[in-house]
Amino acid sequence: MVLYLAEYLFRVSPQDQKIINSIARVFEPNRRMQDMIAGSKISHKKGLRFLIAFCFKLVAKKGGIFKAQTAPTYLLWYRQSEHRFTLHDYLRYIWLALIVIGFKKVISTIKREKRIRTIRLKEAAARNDEDFLYIWFLAQHENENSIKGLVEVKHFIQQLKKDNDLPVYIETTEERLLSLYKRAGFKFYHCEHLSKNNIKVWFGRL
Repeated sequence: MVLYLAEYLFRVSPQDQKIINSIARVFEPNRRMQDMIAGSKISHKKGLRFLIAFCFKLVAKKGGIFKAQTAPTYLLWYRQSEHRFTLHDYLRYIWLALIVIGFKKVISTIKREKRIRTIRLKEAAARNDEDFLYIWFLAQHENENSIKGLVEVKHFIQQLKKDNDLPVYIETTEERLLSLYKRAGFKFYHCEHLSKNNIKVWFGRL
């Protein structure tokens, strides 16, 4: 019954499912994702795919999906003022909380994600950014064209900022990606230590 409900709530096209699976594979070793799904009632891989699918469906409504042409590189993003939940989004959110994250982890996860969101919104308020663009996920598979894919992402983000005339915010738990984001023009304004697992989150703005 639970899985049938999930199939209904998270249904996407075969092409979109391939993108979701690809993004999920990149984030399998991510400590923030691992900590979030540690109490899952299903496998880590399945739980992560459902989590990415939730985010994918949220941003897809407003065209917030970028796929590089030269490499398997993906970007999920949204505009803050357009980030709204529908009834189905709330149902998917509840399903994630109960099944993927698990009852024992859901409170600490909500508190942690709220802390991250508060830091971002506080910075936006301090800079008088009434609206902004937010990069939710950047997934890059390493292959012979990985650099080309990242170059595409860099140009896309810069063009996105120009077209919308808005700042761009991003967070990452991967220290190795800081130099990439800095080359794209991001300035990092804060680093937060989260949870008992000593997860660090870097906060950037372009």
